[in-house]
Amino acid sequence: MPANLTPQYHEADKEYKQAKTYSEKIEALKKMLAIMPKHKGTERLQGDLKTKISKLNKISQKKSVKKESDSLSHIDKEGAGQVILIGKPNVGKSHIISGLTNANSPVTEYPFATRKPIVGMMKFEDIKIQLIDTPSITKTFTERYLFPLIREADMVILIVDLAQEDVLEQVEEITEILKSELISLKNERAEGLLPKKCLLIGNKNDFSEALPQLNVLKELYGNDFTSIFSISALKENWGDLKRKVFHTLEVIRVYTKQPGKPFEKGEPFVMKKGSNVHEVAIAVHKDFTNLKFARLWDEGNYSGQRVERNHILKDKDILELHM
Repeated sequence: MPANLTPQYHEADKEYKQAKTYSEKIEALKKMLAIMPKHKGTERLQGDLKTKISKLNKISQKKSVKKESDSLSHIDKEGAGQVILIGKPNVGKSHIISGLTNANSPVTEYPFATRKPIVGMMKFEDIKIQLIDTPSITKTFTERYLFPLIREADMVILIVDLAQEDVLEQVEEITEILKSELISLKNERAEGLLPKKCLLIGNKNDFSEALPQLNVLKELYGNDFTSIFSISALKENWGDLKRKVFHTLEVIRVYTKQPGKPFEKGEPFVMKKGSNVHEVAIAVHKDFTNLKFARLWDEGNYSGQRVERNHILKDKDILELHM
């Protein structure tokens, strides 16, 4: 039996063949299916169109998921450093980042409430540090975009719950997953459990068995983490956490003043620890490549003395740059 396809159908077929995106192809196929005559002669053609629509829908969804994953695997760095918070379900990551920053990370009794990275800025004295809450890590499921995020971050905070009996298992499970994944991707060997600066934070140190749990963590993992310490769920020593994050990032704050004028404290230039006068000058303005010398004020030995371009600076130094 002949199909007797209409001119409108052939026009839609032409649209399908010229379509460049999956959504355009799907719309053209749906149009063809809607306007074609429905009789025994078109049954096979109807089936073919439905199959094509189904396949294109699946491909389109996969592309959409991959595109979203790719977009989540990189977050532009802001502030003095980028810090990733990781942990198993319900260890308190969301509570911590909500308490330290302006981010609104959902705090729930059920696991996997956080499905996408949540970014917040933590204020430490006169600078801000970027914190990122992430989905939970488990043996059964870990978001794939999480690994590129961890590789790019300046440091990691692994959070465990001292009120849970399986504290050691929490550390072992996560470090094994990350060590395997990150090292295989970078094709290199890690010296410790994790291949970058990492704090191990025991949450809920007000729990009755928290201190013994913390002491065991320090004994077993003292050489594998940059630092191991505990915090209270009630935010009693969160200032110590901020300070520890700042020092672990290994950055310094350098202030500048105009020659011959009193120092007016503004936003500091955040530099890597070990930076010298010339590197700060370049950060201030590219024209300072021709810097002759600088005068330095610090909290110790300098009070306007001349220093050369290669002088190594410390946190809170004040520079007066001379061309």
